[in-house]
Amino acid sequence: EVSPRFFEETLRQTYNDFTLCFPRTNIKDLSIEVFLDDAEMQTALNPYGIEEPIKGNIISSTVLDLIFVPLLAFNRQGYRVGYGKGFYDRFLTTCKSDVITIGLSFFEPVDKVDDINEFDIPLKYCITPHQLYEF
Repeated sequence: EVSPRFFEETLRQTYNDFTLCFPRTNIKDLSIEVFLDDAEMQTALNPYGIEEPIKGNIISSTVLDLIFVPLLAFNRQGYRVGYGKGFYDRFLTTCKSDVITIGLSFFEPVDKVDDINEFDIPLKYCITPHQLYEF
């Protein structure tokens, strides 16, 4: 999986009119909370070795303009293979309809994603080392 850290640092160095936020997953109800990246935010590694906020200011998903969505693979229609729990598909239903969703992948799209269902939400963009895909 591509780490969004490069993009975070590039945004910080290039722009000053945005605010970063970070997700925390809840395995019990498969939800995501979003924490504002400010002086109040504290992070720690979760049981899967992923750094997540553990304390800070939680914000509404309805104010987000852009989300980097994790993935393992994606197809030419923007559907992605995630990690199997549906965290992001559930979360994206709580966001505004025009939120920009971007996947980051080391690989080009696959021909087919087998298990697409009515709850899957396609990406709007995916960035690979060779191309920007728009869906």
